[in-house]
Amino acid sequence: LVLNKVDLVPREVAQRWLAHLREELPAVAFKCSTQLKGDRMSGSWRGSGVRWGKHVRRGREREKTADEIEAEHQAATCLGSETLMHLLKNYARNKNLKTAITVGCVGFPNVGKSSLVNSLKRKTVANAGATPGVTRATQEIHLDRHVKLIDSPGIV
Repeated sequence: LVLNKVDLVPREVAQRWLAHLREELPAVAFKCSTQLKGDRMSGSWRGSGVRWGKHVRRGREREKTADEIEAEHQAATCLGSETLMHLLKNYARNKNLKTAITVGCVGFPNVGKSSLVNSLKRKTVANAGATPGVTRATQEIHLDRHVKLIDSPGIV
């Protein structure tokens, strides 16, 4: 079970929900990387315009301080992807499966199913948007040779 958008609630609330959910199922706290794309989805600083000085120049934008860039980086960094991938790979290994496991991403509209897939893949492979109905059909994405994800439209 993935508890997505944990950055939108107080930490204590998320921890209590995780403790409650973990009584029944494995549960992972997750925050998708949605604000920055490309190599920065994995949390890399490469190409982010960082200079180790007082201010940073980015084209015609105003100069940003290192603290502003750090806050921007924290907002864009994915949380929980390594834990979830580790859990999925362990499941496949413990079951001695010769083929990849298939994991379905299901939920209400606009809960971040496609963003979760993109964060795990570390690049944009599924369209995601702020309006409901961006994902219109199921889509199979291979994370690696052990794990396949199925991104589905929102279910009401």
